[in-house]
Amino acid sequence: MGFWWMALLVACGNEDPEELPGIEGEVRTAETSGLVQGIKAFGYVSGSQGGWYVTSTEEATCADVVSYLSTGAFDPVAVHAPGHCNLALTATMDGDSVAFDETENFLVGFWNLSCAMGEGEFAWEERDNGYADWFWNGYSWTGIAIEHETTVLPVESGGWSLEVIMKAFDGDYDGVGDVPGEGEVSGAVVAEPCPGLVGTALLPG
Repeated sequence: MGFWWMALLVACGNEDPEELPGIEGEVRTAETSGLVQGIKAFGYVSGSQGGWYVTSTEEATCADVVSYLSTGAFDPVAVHAPGHCNLALTATMDGDSVAFDETENFLVGFWNLSCAMGEGEFAWEERDNGYADWFWNGYSWTGIAIEHETTVLPVESGGWSLEVIMKAFDGDYDGVGDVPGEGEVSGAVVAEPCPGLVGTALLPG
């Protein structure tokens, strides 16, 4: 583990684990960028599989996130701020915690990013032979962290602290082409328990 990651752990160790500052930063592509301001998170562990969702809106609730991940009929604005990225983490637990980096992506777990980049708005549209859903009408980028250090630890409230530094990203615009990302996303946030995540795309069960 590098010195820069140890420095983050020391800094977080001085915080009340229930009041961690959040995961912040920016993901940039050649055309645009999306901010990360993850101060509200939700998660659950089912068996050995854990899933956590970090939102860009302070008002988001567990029910909002479950609805967003379960149906296209839910307005994304409740959990996804315009111009921002939301983060999702899935991982296989080692007891009640887990720590891994990009060398173990898809073996232990991985970070997924969904970014409504730049200017635009979420709008209800019909696309692809009549499929209707909410779409970001600006640059919509999805991808993964291809360089990161991640630690998940339980906290007294029954939730988890998520600590991460991400250094590089790979993704695309709505499934088209290869669009790498750059920037740094780092910090720590406490995820509240959200059992309803079981059965969603995050934790299929």
